[in-house]
Amino acid sequence: MHRNLGHSSASKKVRQRFTDLLTEKDQQKFWNLFIPPRRKNETPEQKLENVPFGYLEGKFDNQLSIKYFTSIEVPAEKMNEVRSWPEAQPYLQIIKPKPAGLP
Repeated sequence: MHRNLGHSSASKKVRQRFTDLLTEKDQQKFWNLFIPPRRKNETPEQKLENVPFGYLEGKFDNQLSIKYFTSIEVPAEKMNEVRSWPEAQPYLQIIKPKPAGLP
């Protein structure tokens, strides 16, 4: 998310929205920060400020339960290794190869 931002006002607002998202406890507010509602007649600046984050990737120690995950994506060449980890065993059904073309 941060790697594509510059120093514009819109980029600063996106960074703040991301920071707010990480501490939001209300489910609906979280998702509205993650994918902001589209509004009619947005200016180009507002469209940049409200760009959806798309997907979450990261480590949230003791903050986010894995029971809410629908997918764990790993590079195809690492699938066998990851699936062999003891801590991966309960989650084999959601461990999938990352789609081609994604970083």
